Amino acid sequence: MMKKILKYTLFVFGFAFLFASCDKTQTIYQSDIPEEGVYIFGSSIFTDSVNLNGVMDAGSVLDNDGVIVKRDSMFQKFMFIKSAGDFSVGQQIGNELVTYGLSGSWTEDDVNVWSGDVVENGTNFTAPDDGFYMFIIDLNLSKAFLFKVSDWYLVSERFANSDPVMTLVSAGDTGAVWRADDQMMTEGKGDLKFRFYSEDTYSLTDSIQFVTTLAGAYNKLTFGGLALKVEFPADVSCFFQLSYNVQSGFSFKDNMPIIDPRGHVYSMIGDAFFIDNDPTGNPTAWNIDFDLVFDPASDTLNNVYEFKIDGLYFRENREFKIRLDHIWDNGEMGYSGVDVITGDPSNIISAGGQYGNFKTIAEKKYDVTLIFDAKNRIRTFDVTSVQ
Repeated sequence: MMKKILKYTLFVFGFAFLFASCDKTQTIYQSDIPEEGVYIFGSSIFTDSVNLNGVMDAGSVLDNDGVIVKRDSMFQKFMFIKSAGDFSVGQQIGNELVTYGLSGSWTEDDVNVWSGDVVENGTNFTAPDDGFYMFIIDLNLSKAFLFKVSDWYLVSERFANSDPVMTLVSAGDTGAVWRADDQMMTEGKGDLKFRFYSEDTYSLTDSIQFVTTLAGAYNKLTFGGLALKVEFPADVSCFFQLSYNVQSGFSFKDNMPIIDPRGHVYSMIGDAFFIDNDPTGNPTAWNIDFDLVFDPASDTLNNVYEFKIDGLYFRENREFKIRLDHIWDNGEMGYSGVDVITGDPSNIISAGGQYGNFKTIAEKKYDVTLIFDAKNRIRTFDVTSVQ
């Protein structure tokens, strides 16, 4: 009997050990080697180690045709920098981290703009004083640039004062806020964008123009994005506020009156459709509008307005745009002009280039809805597949 008890006890112990061993082997440890990319880190900025929070963004420049494009060798980061301490840049290539710093020291090229030569294992970067900065490094040019960003220009022909500015009201390791109060405008539709330099570009070299403007959509601001299309009120004093977070990027808000979008006709135009929506017929050639009709079931009490067209055929590898009142230069929206694409977003991409159109990948038939959350200024473009 004792042998049976002992045998059973050993079996239970072994079974428990087996499960404990299985649990242990499933523990996942964080890799010591970060993903390949270009990182910024140091004692004077928001992160002192190489991690995903410090991944740098690709820089935007004008190409030879005047089109805004990403430059593969250029990387940028907005951040608060303390004068005490320093920072460096590291490029993770496989299991090797190549670090970059200054060869020599900064040279002041303009007011609040510095440049310097970059080498591997160079002197760590520093800032002249505490403040919020835009840092740029170009590994092909072996150059770095530092812009102190105390103000953002509000750029629109609708402001009563030319080029009013949003001034820095708070800044720290996690981000910053800029604000302009008591701004008066002239009534009507107009463009709006923001820039941190006195011009839309800054010349890094004679042939490389770095883009200093921020635009696109209220909730999806991007460098070099197309200007926001805004309906400005008259005789109203408004505030404008731009915020930056090191993880989520830029956001913008103001207190301009909510505009009911039903004052316009919204339509789609391009070469992505068929005449009379007949997939056996001829394609369109930027010559026919397909109107989106207001849906009376929209939640207008909460300032949400939906405009629809059902069963529309889309051609493959073609482009289109949304425009207002069947008129060009009247507030049309391309890919960056909407905040969210839902339904089948993987089939609708940005055409890029000068016009920033939508572009299809595969031929599809969609129920299309353009949704305005007018209170929060969120524009959603929904393309739901129809079988």
